[in-house]
Amino acid sequence: MHDIKKILFVTDLTSNAAHAYQYALTMAERFGAAIVVMHVMEGTASLNEEALGKWIGKRRLEAMKDKAKEEARDALIGKKREHKIMQEALEKFCTEVGQVCADDSKVTSDAIVITEGRVVDGIIDTCKKQDCDMIVMAHPVRRVIDEPLFGATTRGVLRKSIKPVLLVPPEQ
Repeated sequence: MHDIKKILFVTDLTSNAAHAYQYALTMAERFGAAIVVMHVMEGTASLNEEALGKWIGKRRLEAMKDKAKEEARDALIGKKREHKIMQEALEKFCTEVGQVCADDSKVTSDAIVITEGRVVDGIIDTCKKQDCDMIVMAHPVRRVIDEPLFGATTRGVLRKSIKPVLLVPPEQ
């Protein structure tokens, strides 16, 4: 059996994720592993400018791009604030859930990671970068039959991960 020294716990800050975090803590304590807690803020897809230029005209496209750059600059200022708020929420989430299931736990949180972009790619990249041995995440539905196979994120992580993935169903 492989050693489990670091567990990547993926959260969307829901009650399902809180339940899954209890499993991650239990496993980390049992194996003497550290936990990396992560949250991915999904980004937006980029536009195909050539096709768009044909439909609305190049001048209008350039004006839209200039406006988008201005909005992006403003959003980046807001993102710094949003990132800090998310970091504080994750720390509170970990502390509260951790205290519920393991008051005298010797589990260490190796890192709290917040990324932006495609969720599946963010999870897989973080797992590699943080050198995690497994991934723990909540499964959003109680029974797989309730959803066509799995959700897109779950399916993507299962397809792309070379590490074991523990899917924790919601509490009853």
